[in-house]
Amino acid sequence: MVARLARRYGIRRVRTTCERHRVRLGHVPWAARLRRRLLLRWGARAERVFAGAGLIQPEALFGIEDTGRPSPARFGAFLASCEARSVEWMVHPGNREETPTAPTRLVDSRPAEKMMLTSPELHVIIARCGFPLARFEELSE
Repeated sequence: MVARLARRYGIRRVRTTCERHRVRLGHVPWAARLRRRLLLRWGARAERVFAGAGLIQPEALFGIEDTGRPSPARFGAFLASCEARSVEWMVHPGNREETPTAPTRLVDSRPAEKMMLTSPELHVIIARCGFPLARFEELSE
């Protein structure tokens, strides 16, 4: 469906759900491991469909397993071991009071994600790993 809609509306870039590359960053609960296996299976199929449709997507994704535990050091460890040329980092920064939902680890981590994304330390880590920051629409083939 995504590939058909992208073709219909002239969309050339799509996001990925396939967090193939990972670095063991501590304990991963069994539910997260199961979710990872399912997302890998669905994501691999989606990647084949997207590639067949000529769609562009990031080569790597970080953040599904790491959601709720933002840290420049964790992201730096991922980048340092990643061989991809483009990485999408899934975060949802913001202020807790802007989210009128029940407390969850995702909602509660928004202020920390916002602080981390604006920290000078993160920018130094990204530069040290050799990744340029770019907008999604700047992804190329």
